[in-house]
Amino acid sequence: MRVEETADGGSERANLGTISKANLEVSPEIRSAASPSEATEIDRVVEFYKHAEVATRLYFVAKFPEVVREVMEHYEAGASETEKQLIASAITEAARRIRRGERRRVAA
Repeated sequence: MRVEETADGGSERANLGTISKANLEVSPEIRSAASPSEATEIDRVVEFYKHAEVATRLYFVAKFPEVVREVMEHYEAGASETEKQLIASAITEAARRIRRGERRRVAA
């Protein structure tokens, strides 16, 4: 989006185009319509979104110990049988994947 002045002194937004979230590539049409400073800003935003998935995973990694503590407190404080099964199943699967990953790492 670009903000442009109108004849009456106001402003309006002009759409330069859309960027597909699937591939995060800026089309030639958008590049040609954008000023150099707008192109730089578009590139910054695209790079931000490209790294968003990594940032989200790092956030989950950082929060994981706290989440596990809270889940286990709930488990011990009186989770329902269904909740206990879900928690136990998730922990069992996590332990299996950790062991599998360690075996592959040691074998490599």
